[in-house]
Amino acid sequence: MRPFLFLLALLTAAGTASAQVSIAPEVGVNLSTYSSSGNLSFLQGGLRAGVKADIGLGRYLSLQPGIFYAGNGFSPLHRLGGSNISMRIRTIELPVQLVLIPAGNQPVKPFVGVGGYVGLNAGGTSSFSGTTYPFPTDGSSRPLKAGNNMGSDIRPLDAGVNISAGLQLRNGLYARVLLQKGLTNLIPDGNYGGSMKSYNAGLTLGYFFHCSHEHKPTAVAEKKQAAAGGQ
Repeated sequence: MRPFLFLLALLTAAGTASAQVSIAPEVGVNLSTYSSSGNLSFLQGGLRAGVKADIGLGRYLSLQPGIFYAGNGFSPLHRLGGSNISMRIRTIELPVQLVLIPAGNQPVKPFVGVGGYVGLNAGGTSSFSGTTYPFPTDGSSRPLKAGNNMGSDIRPLDAGVNISAGLQLRNGLYARVLLQKGLTNLIPDGNYGGSMKSYNAGLTLGYFFHCSHEHKPTAVAEKKQAAAGGQ
């Protein structure tokens, strides 16, 4: 919680310090699945919510860091002995993207972003079915064990790449689709062998306060302003 509050305060301070920085709360749906040795599990839905900043780097380019909660999970993941485990995972993500968006005052603007993220699997629930010794009994559940050692359910740290696309209104309201692929093997050391990686899709709505793209002049407008200034 402390890193979340620290970054939120930092983004808010940055937004008030510069006209080229905007802050946006964002909320929507997160769909997740995990691949185990190439086999995808069933999709699970959850909440995606957080805040991000838009830092103008030029007429068409912005840097967008943020902090998000993502409700992740999968079911089932096959283990030894024919046992299955389902997980509900609470993940705190720190994404960053380079975003291309047109300059000017168009009513609607398309945008596209590409970047990466780091995620912390901070908690959740593990549920078991078809289990045999030494695994928990069939139908049982317990708090998720995030760690790097044998006996843990999942590694605590994830990292990967992402891409997004969407539409933004002149007033700062926007909708976007996010696709995300984890590059980290999430199976803890000594557990079952193989590999497990995360996949996410998000559909979200957000709103930029003091939108930094709202009043960017077009090239024609800039020429008119320069001509008027020279008279």
